[in-house]
Amino acid sequence: MNPLSIAENIIRLRREKGITQDELAAFLGVTKASVSKWETKQSYPDIMLIPQIATFFNITTDELLGYNPQLSQQQIQKYYVDLSTNFTRLPFDTVIDKCEKLTKEYYACYPFLSRIALLYLNHYMLPEDAKKQEEILEKCIVLCNRVESDCSQIPLKEEACILRAIAHLQLNRPQEAIDILTPFIDPKQIRMTVEGPLVQAYHILGENEKADYYCQFHAYTHLIYLIANSISLLTLHMDQPDYCKETIRRTEQVIAAYQLDMLHPNACLQFYYQAAVFYAAYADRDNALSYLKQFVSNAVTLLEEDLALHGDGYFTRIDEWVSSPEVDAYAPRDKETVAKSAVQAFENPAFSALFEDAEYKKLKSELERRLSI
Repeated sequence: MNPLSIAENIIRLRREKGITQDELAAFLGVTKASVSKWETKQSYPDIMLIPQIATFFNITTDELLGYNPQLSQQQIQKYYVDLSTNFTRLPFDTVIDKCEKLTKEYYACYPFLSRIALLYLNHYMLPEDAKKQEEILEKCIVLCNRVESDCSQIPLKEEACILRAIAHLQLNRPQEAIDILTPFIDPKQIRMTVEGPLVQAYHILGENEKADYYCQFHAYTHLIYLIANSISLLTLHMDQPDYCKETIRRTEQVIAAYQLDMLHPNACLQFYYQAAVFYAAYADRDNALSYLKQFVSNAVTLLEEDLALHGDGYFTRIDEWVSSPEVDAYAPRDKETVAKSAVQAFENPAFSALFEDAEYKKLKSELERRLSI
């Protein structure tokens, strides 16, 4: 938000309409000297005069004051990327102070509050002080509550609920997360989705371009959700090796069929990492190293190319989707933070039996070298 620009606005509006200071003063019942002082920033109009001045120029009081409580999607994205980058280059408290200042300025811009909550959630672990980490997660929850209670946009409210649940999980409050998320899923019935009827409706109208656009979008996102769910299944069934091996086999088939290693390397590298954790837990050195190698390959691909979502020769409409101003197509963290997280992943105690393994050390060194850590 820019500082109030009432002086500049009065001058501009008065000149646009060909109005003299005397004429404006006469309408308002003040002296010409008063108007002159407003325009030279020596003083401001009395608060009771603001509506009258706005009425005179046929504008809103917000327009007169130069106040805009809302940000465009492009502005939100710029703030998001800049702040995410700052978290890796500036003192943590400095960036948090900046986030809080912006939050107060745009407290009615709910898409922006949601992005700040996501920033908190993705960077709260940077300070070593556990108490500081908890404070950041609590700030995330407060912002999510604000969006949930006051925003009228259903998708934003749902996103805020999910972010709030994740923050509670990080605070080791699983019951709170369950209470938040359970209403979204009713296991007694299959939840209806909008994509099928929407695609069909556009097709009936002969608007096949739009039908194809939405069909590709939903196929793309559901594939990413499938990979995420496969990771969860591996975590939940660690004590069932046959189930995990079958999960890995099926998921790899999906990844290969849709070329997801190139289409969405971030989702795939997380899957490969969890597969490596599984095999390491069962002392299967060769498979653990094999999946770690794929993890490294995808991490390098992700960071050497682009963190943004994109399509390919099959998903031809995805680039159109992610390029629209309403879509946040970028990763929640900047490249440097993601690179550090990838290297830190090799310190997982699950791989302790491999820490002295020559090939394991080679993979870690390669990752560090390729990512310049």
